[in-house]
Amino acid sequence: MTNAVNRSQDIPLFLTEYTVSFVRMLQKMGEDIYPILEQAGLPHNLFENEYQYVPEEPVQKLLTIMSQKMSSQYCQIMREQCRTEYVPNYLRRFYAQSTVEQAIEQYILYIQVDSPQAKLSLKHLAGKHYFIREKTKQNQAWFAIAEQFALIFMIELVRGLTHSGWMPEDVGLQTDDLSGLKSVLDFSQSRVFTGRSATVISIQKDVLQMPARVAVQWQPQSERPAPVSGFLDTFRLALLPYLSLGRMSIKEAADRLGMSARTLQRRLKQEQVTYSELVDEILLNNACAMMRDKHISVTRISAALGYSDVAHFSRAFKRLKGVSPRVYRARLQHEKED
Repeated sequence: MTNAVNRSQDIPLFLTEYTVSFVRMLQKMGEDIYPILEQAGLPHNLFENEYQYVPEEPVQKLLTIMSQKMSSQYCQIMREQCRTEYVPNYLRRFYAQSTVEQAIEQYILYIQVDSPQAKLSLKHLAGKHYFIREKTKQNQAWFAIAEQFALIFMIELVRGLTHSGWMPEDVGLQTDDLSGLKSVLDFSQSRVFTGRSATVISIQKDVLQMPARVAVQWQPQSERPAPVSGFLDTFRLALLPYLSLGRMSIKEAADRLGMSARTLQRRLKQEQVTYSELVDEILLNNACAMMRDKHISVTRISAALGYSDVAHFSRAFKRLKGVSPRVYRARLQHEKED
């Protein structure tokens, strides 16, 4: 099986910190965020947990809700967010002494970690250089909204790297609606093509060769974590924020991942594991983390993770770890004293 096929089987993930910033935008508008989290299918403890990712499916629903509530202001608010938060976050991570081209290539490597299913590239085609975002088109409201955000980010990234009001000569969009984008971007000197197979902007060669306007090198390449891939690994990461609140049914999990329970069962069967086994593994790993705090009783941990009784929890824990919860905690305490 090729890497491309493996990657297509991954659960699409999205950075939790960016999801939180989207919700904060609605909060600033005076919206009650908890019904919105429920409607989108995001975990209620989104602001509290420390997990890196949430599934992409609820984020897509969140973007649709945002566009409905923000109406014509959506693109303006997203552009401001890109300029003040998202782009500066990446500019701080790029190497000093980079060209714009090298900085964009660095960004593509970072985004493979931040959004594992994103497919971005910088290519030279037909005598021009193109910054490309590829995503399978879907006839749902969120798709156009997500593409608008992606295009604004791509343009603002180049502007941030050049400290200019740069615009691409050519723009390609998969969707057709430019009304929101035209309120924040001046396309008068750009050729815009819709109905394309990818989101594309052309970047002039002299722009790519410019020194990138970044401050210092913050993160050496050797320290960059490897991209997450594989169905089971991305499945675990997608469910972690939800299972920190306790057990959930396979139907609830499938809904959060944008698939049917039957499809999820089939995918897990292909991996030779059951849903219950995976959930137990995730819950018991959560339990191990909680047991580092000696003030949290085993009974409380068992209840928090949704086990019907302590005995059931203890049996499941011993099956995974080889020792009872109390022995495991005693070992942790002994290691700490040593």
